[in-house]
Amino acid sequence: MSALVFPFQECVEANLWTASPVRILLLKRTPARGGFWQPVSGRVEARDGTFPAAVRREVLEETGFRLAGPLEDLDWSYAFPGRDGRTWRVHAFAAELPRPSPPTLSDEHTEWAWLPPGEALRTLSLPDNRDALRRLLARQSSRGSGPR
Repeated sequence: MSALVFPFQECVEANLWTASPVRILLLKRTPARGGFWQPVSGRVEARDGTFPAAVRREVLEETGFRLAGPLEDLDWSYAFPGRDGRTWRVHAFAAELPRPSPPTLSDEHTEWAWLPPGEALRTLSLPDNRDALRRLLARQSSRGSGPR
């Protein structure tokens, strides 16, 4: 009997930011995982139940931060071909933290940086991650608050 294969591997990304000063947290993946800069990200697991639950779990696992405040669904998703032959679909979220604190990195990452928005956009390795961050920045700018 073979395992069930679903058409999508659902994933989440969390764009973590602070308002004062305005900073965006980026993590650098290990060389074995591509060695690129990105926000917190990971697979949705069956035990998560919802995308926000997956975001909170991934943030805790990859940074040690417990998200107490609300999450913002950026209403943005993108897909890419996975090495397993399935399409991976990422759903983007954002969360504000009180200040830019050092994360406790998991073994998936080698470096971290709290960057101003423009530098974060230039540092992100993947266009889809930049698009999600631009969406956050545009929303916050239109509200007159948050990252600019």
